[in-house]
Amino acid sequence: MKLLAALLLGLSSAALAQSNVDQRQANFNFNQQNLAINLEQKDFETIYRTDQVPSTCYRDEIQGYRTECHTEYDRQCHTRYENECHTESFPECTTIPRRECSSSEQCTTENDQVCNSHGCVNVPRRVCHPVESCHTTSDQVCHTDSREVCNNVPRESCENIPRQACEQVPNVVQVPYACSRSVQVPIGQQLKLHTVAQVAINLVNFSDVGATADAFTAQLTDGIVVISAKDPAKNAFLYQLIDQKRTEQVVSSTEKVVTYTISISATSIQKLNEFLNSQISDGKLFYDRLQFNLLGTLSVPVKGHLKIVQHRRIRSDLLIIDDDFESTSVIASANGVQTIELKNFGVTSLNSATHSIELSLRLDLVKLQKGLINPAALAQVASKAVLSSFEAYPAQ
Repeated sequence: MKLLAALLLGLSSAALAQSNVDQRQANFNFNQQNLAINLEQKDFETIYRTDQVPSTCYRDEIQGYRTECHTEYDRQCHTRYENECHTESFPECTTIPRRECSSSEQCTTENDQVCNSHGCVNVPRRVCHPVESCHTTSDQVCHTDSREVCNNVPRESCENIPRQACEQVPNVVQVPYACSRSVQVPIGQQLKLHTVAQVAINLVNFSDVGATADAFTAQLTDGIVVISAKDPAKNAFLYQLIDQKRTEQVVSSTEKVVTYTISISATSIQKLNEFLNSQISDGKLFYDRLQFNLLGTLSVPVKGHLKIVQHRRIRSDLLIIDDDFESTSVIASANGVQTIELKNFGVTSLNSATHSIELSLRLDLVKLQKGLINPAALAQVASKAVLSSFEAYPAQ
């Protein structure tokens, strides 16, 4: 029976090993406009069996006791008396005798004899003189005095008295014994999720650029497809992701299908550098527009800067335009003449005077980098601008 189980397990593992092979990655290049790439990813989980295997277990047993001691503290308090003194104030009075006198008038009547030719008459007259009377009285004189007063005040004093406390503690030891334990044993794998990705890629400007030799990789990871350049530093084109649509369909609990529709545009790095090495010639100024010839192409995303200054004889020069513009402001004609309307800068007509014109064109890196699949290829693009400056009198 064991031999049969081992044989079945070996056959199952071999079958799973063959079915585990998936195609998460695919290499391609744009040798045609429309490409169809199929990717798939299989995620497996391991199947386990629970087996019982011999093992050694341990149990706790008490073997004797030991004495363990530690220090405990008892709090003991007692009352003691302390002599505390303080100063108290009290009044001190003394009686002092004082003699007090008062004066009054004492009057008597005396007769004075008044004589004239008719004879003598006694005339009464009141005579007064002061009389002093005295007596003894007492005054009380007080002042504040202080003395020290002492009392016995009780105070409680406490302290921790250490003592040794001991107890009997059992000795616990681990004793081994034979037992069995459960282990998880891998016996194979089962499919967890099978993801199929159907990717349709369209090089939208294939008719302009033709087949390109740059190599790419489509990678499927957890249901997401990512496209990357294999050697971007040597790519001949810049590849931009223009549009991408993704749908997902769950077929079963272990299978799902994701569908991608991807649109990509290619820009030649050689043409970008040819534009940067081109020249602006035959600049002409009109009252409402500027014209020039460009020995290159404006099919690449560019932006520019225009500066126009009017020369005046008496007063200082007048700045008319000093602003950036997008490539949409440049109108190309069939004969290769490029036109910039001045109304785009808020100027309806120039004055009849000599003007200085400075014109520069450079690549619009913001647009070039948007959705770029191979940004490292930008290192091959020159960092420069196409410049031109001249003076002109507006023509009709």
